[in-house]
Amino acid sequence: MSIAQLSTDRACDAAFVQTLLAERLHLRRFARSLARGDEHLADDLEQATLLAALKTKARPVESPGRWLFTTCRNALRDASRSAVPTLEDSARDASSSEAGPSEHLLDREVQREVRRALSTLQPIHAQAVELRYLEGLAPDGVAERLRVPRETARSRIKRGLSMLREELERSGVAG
Repeated sequence: MSIAQLSTDRACDAAFVQTLLAERLHLRRFARSLARGDEHLADDLEQATLLAALKTKARPVESPGRWLFTTCRNALRDASRSAVPTLEDSARDASSSEAGPSEHLLDREVQREVRRALSTLQPIHAQAVELRYLEGLAPDGVAERLRVPRETARSRIKRGLSMLREELERSGVAG
């Protein structure tokens, strides 16, 4: 569906649609930079942003570009939150699958081994990995919870995953 089609469906004013069209190239570049090479994600971010702009009643008058970029960042944050599997998702998937008792036992053993490996990490790395992957927080949420800058949280998550992977390979669970 194009902007023109949405604008007629939503009874948007022509000036606002023209503003969106004028900002679209900048929005596309921004979405690509946020998506870091994932063209599908960039498309999704751009479409979600434009749709939000057309649905909103409060039109950004002073700086529509800034409003679009903020909305695009929020769309990325929402996409990141929904893409991170949580421990509850894993449990639901395991219980709904048609796996037999031996597969469930194996899953529990792997989970136990992952928790053991997590306990060998330095607390700052273990906590970051647990918040990210067991509680399902986005990196910004991890940073907020740990009261550290976002890049610090990201590096702790990355280092923690690397050390966790090494520990699991040593124990023969991964590799």
